[in-house]
Amino acid sequence: MSQIFQIPDTLTHSYPNLTVANHNELATLLERLQLTFIDHGYVLDSASDWPIITAQGNSHCVCSRNILAIGADKSTFYQQRWKHAQTLEQANIHLLDYYEKCKNITRLGVLLTDVWRPSVLSRWADVIEMYETQGIQSVALLYSGQQITPITWPWR
Repeated sequence: MSQIFQIPDTLTHSYPNLTVANHNELATLLERLQLTFIDHGYVLDSASDWPIITAQGNSHCVCSRNILAIGADKSTFYQQRWKHAQTLEQANIHLLDYYEKCKNITRLGVLLTDVWRPSVLSRWADVIEMYETQGIQSVALLYSGQQITPITWPWR
């Protein structure tokens, strides 16, 4: 991990409100994710100091400054789908529930997905925007073709 991971320009463009600390945390997360086996259908239990929300809750059972939710395409037609992952909708709901429970501690939430469904994400635009006014930044990342790309929220 001696390689320094560069934050893509699209992240700064898509999420202009991110702080320098947010960028540093995301760089660490992206570097960790690049070293995993997510392209082989495995979902992480945690990525360094980033607990991951599952359908059963987060892996550390405590509030954290950063949180990762993984939402996948659960279609049986998609052969490379992530095993044991939640649907994109479930992951988004669990992420927002986590924000509510941990709003005094959490400052950055990341939704990692292998499917781009703007209609699913747009359902919670008002809630995501409300948490942003409370100081919780949310970032969506798309995993496709062994690359992780920041995606802009569809309503922005």
